[in-house]
Amino acid sequence: MGDPRSSGFQKWHEEFLFLGKMYTDKTINFGKWYEDFFKTGWFPNQKNPDESWVNIHVITGWWTVYIGNIVDSITEAPEGRILKKFPSGEFVVVTSEWKPTESQAHESLDEAERRKQMPDGYVDDNSTYIVIEKFYGCPERGHRWERWYPIAKKTKQV
Repeated sequence: MGDPRSSGFQKWHEEFLFLGKMYTDKTINFGKWYEDFFKTGWFPNQKNPDESWVNIHVITGWWTVYIGNIVDSITEAPEGRILKKFPSGEFVVVTSEWKPTESQAHESLDEAERRKQMPDGYVDDNSTYIVIEKFYGCPERGHRWERWYPIAKKTKQV
C-alpha cells in the first residue's frame, strides 16, 4: 500500500471494548456532543494531562457517533457512560503526521485522506462501521489523527 502518510495502509484491528458515550442526532455536531461529554468528566484513562492519551470516535451510522476510549479490564461502565464491544475487522488506515496542535494534525489527516487508496481486491464495508477515528496526544510529540475505514474482500459476481 505504500507510504502510510500518502495513501493509507491495510491493517487488522482486533475486537475492542469501548467506554464512553453514544450520540445520535439528525446532523453531526461534535461541538455539542463534546460539550456534553466533558460535563461528565474527562476520559477514564486520562488521569494526568502530562501523559500521552488516545481517544476515539466510532461512527456506526450516518448519525450515530461514539466518543470515548478503548479500554480493557473493565466489566461495568461508570454512571453516564456505556461499555460496548466492537468486532474485529480489516481496515484501510489513513494517518496524519505528528503536529504541534490538534488542528494542524487534523489538516494533515485531511490531506492524507485525499490520497487514500483501496487495496486491490477490496471494497468499502460499512456494515458495522463507517469509520473509527483515533486522536493521539503526547507532550513530547504533539498530536496525531488516524481514520480507520472498514474494508472487505470483493466477492465474485455471478
